[in-house]
Amino acid sequence: MVTDMSHAIPLNQMGNLPSTSDRYESLKSQIEQNKPLVASAKQKSDTLTAQASQLRQRLIDTASRVQRLESEKGMLDSAIAELVIEERQLSANFARDRTRVSRLLAVLERLQHDMPPVVVLKADDALGATHGAMLLGASLPRIYGAAKELARRLDDLRVTRKRLLQRRIASARNAAQLSAARSELDQLLAIKEREA
Repeated sequence: MVTDMSHAIPLNQMGNLPSTSDRYESLKSQIEQNKPLVASAKQKSDTLTAQASQLRQRLIDTASRVQRLESEKGMLDSAIAELVIEERQLSANFARDRTRVSRLLAVLERLQHDMPPVVVLKADDALGATHGAMLLGASLPRIYGAAKELARRLDDLRVTRKRLLQRRIASARNAAQLSAARSELDQLLAIKEREA
C-alpha cells in the first residue's frame, strides 16, 4: 500500500503555515462576514416556506370549493330533471283538463242560449223550464269545480315553471363558479409544480 504524498507540505515550509490561533481568527472573521448572507438566506427560506404554506392552504380551500360546487351541481341537475318531469305531467294534465272544461263551458253556453230565463217562460212550459233550471243548477257546481281545479293546476304549472327557471339560473351560476374554481385550481397546481 502506497501513501499519496501529493498534498504533503515539505518540511522546510512547515514554518510558513499559519498558527492555529491565526486560523481560528480567520475562520471567525469569515463566519462574521457570512452572517448577513446566512440571515438573508434564512429569511428567503422562511418567506418561501410561508408562501408554500399559503399555496397549500389555497389549494385545499379551492379543492374544497370545487367539491362543494360539484355536489351542488349534482343536486341542481337532479332537481331540474324532477321539475322537468313535473312540468310535463302538469302540462299534459292541463291539456286534458282544458278540453274537458271547454266541453262543459260549451254545454253551459248552449243551455243559456237555448233556454229563455225562467221568468219569461210561458205557463204551459213551466215544467220544462223547471227541469232545465234543475239540470242547469245541477251542472253549475261541477262546471265551477272543474274550472277551480283547472285554475289550481294552471297555478301549479306556473309555480313549477317558475321554480324550474330559478333552478336553471342557479345551475348556470353554479356552472360559472365551478368553472372559475377549476381554473383557479389548475393555476394553483401549475404554480406549485413550477415551485417544486
